[in-house]
Amino acid sequence: MLVHARALLTSTGQGSCDYIDADLRDTPAILAGATRTLDFTKPVAVLLLAVLHFIADPDDP
Repeated sequence: MLVHARALLTSTGQGSCDYIDADLRDTPAILAGATRTLDFTKPVAVLLLAVLHFIADPDDP
């Protein structure tokens, strides 16, 4: 799946897109992966669409 996602996600001068293969509950891994694409010295937006229902209540989503 990761190879397929990377093949589909290409960046241009107008914008960029990336795929992070990590557990959504592992915030440090997500942030480390995001630094490959996002410049945290500037405002950024991250869309996590249709994912919270995969995290169980005991994991405190």
